[in-house]
Amino acid sequence: PRTDINVTVLYVCPDYRLNPVLRKACKADIPKFCHSVLSKATVDRELEGQVISCLKLKYADQRLSPDCEDQIRIILQESALDYRLDPQLQIHCIHEISSLCPEEAAAQEQTGQVEECLKINLLKIKQEACKKEVLNLLKESKADIFVDPVLHTACALDIKHHCAAIPPGKGRQMSCLMEALQDKRVRLQPECKKRLQDRIEVWSYAAKVHPHIVNAVRDILVPVENQLCTFYTKQ
Repeated sequence: PRTDINVTVLYVCPDYRLNPVLRKACKADIPKFCHSVLSKATVDRELEGQVISCLKLKYADQRLSPDCEDQIRIILQESALDYRLDPQLQIHCIHEISSLCPEEAAAQEQTGQVEECLKINLLKIKQEACKKEVLNLLKESKADIFVDPVLHTACALDIKHHCAAIPPGKGRQMSCLMEALQDKRVRLQPECKKRLQDRIEVWSYAAKVHPHIVNAVRDILVPVENQLCTFYTKQ
């Protein structure tokens, strides 16, 4: 019975029309921000997560209403743990997941390892559609570290010790961690430090090949500008 429930959730989650709580919370946001998706939709065709993907982007841009933002945060946290709950990522990155992250995808328990694998292998991704999806993941995690489970787990203690007074959301805790990384007086947990440095590297690459991503992470990139140059003089 438990397995059946999980399978059903994986199936119905992608189409927002089958999620009454989301529909109610985002009743104003969906037509406002996702009209282009809705205009192409038909009653008998699944949307394959396109509306939810649209709302995710607006979440990262901090443009959603409070109720809709709360529901999208839940969806982001769940799909960040299990890539199968993100249909657009599955559709566009199926080949990259198979070639770059086969062990992570085969794991019985999904704890965010597939998304993490795609993030750290961003430079190896050739398909533009997949690259765009992974860049969106990075943008979402910049807005809220809680939707980046691998980084959040690695830095949980450091968030508690160095950023306890910083409220979550809007990139505040991520900025706090980056400031701690630059402060020679602060000693971060080794795994947290490594993960943050990984993020700096992929953000730097993203800023070079997709300039529009700079605006999304500008307040994080600027304090570590010297590190970014160091990372990429060897490319």
